[in-house]
Amino acid sequence: MFLIVHATVGAAIGERLEPPAFSFWAGFLSHFVADIIPHGDERSGRLLFCPERLHWLVILAIIDGLAAMSLIAVLWLGGFFNNAIGAMAGALGAIMPDVLAGFSELSHGKLWPHFARFHERNHKLINYEIPLVAGGVVQFGFFLVTIYLSR
Repeated sequence: MFLIVHATVGAAIGERLEPPAFSFWAGFLSHFVADIIPHGDERSGRLLFCPERLHWLVILAIIDGLAAMSLIAVLWLGGFFNNAIGAMAGALGAIMPDVLAGFSELSHGKLWPHFARFHERNHKLINYEIPLVAGGVVQFGFFLVTIYLSR
């Protein structure tokens, strides 16, 4: 799932919790729940993990992460989140599993190998892949449902 969706879910959860450490860990756990849903980017992730294309995956992750944090800031500035620190802590927690898995992949499995395997296994709990376009629709729908339920 794209970081922007994970961050929005984490922010929506974290905004309702105190202290920010609870928000962070609730966002962290929400990541694994959201990743169970087939979301269409599995094949593209496999294609970009080869050494000659890895730089594109890093660029995509940076853009996605910046977009995620920017969206949370815009939602906060727009009055959507009353607890900005909780929302940001939840958002950061929600994207952290992908950050850790990415660093594990860049280190060729030397960093956090057990976590990376757990993270990957979690994606396959529902062993059904959907095309990227359908996954985009699923992710956008998940995003909209999160925003709707957060109000």
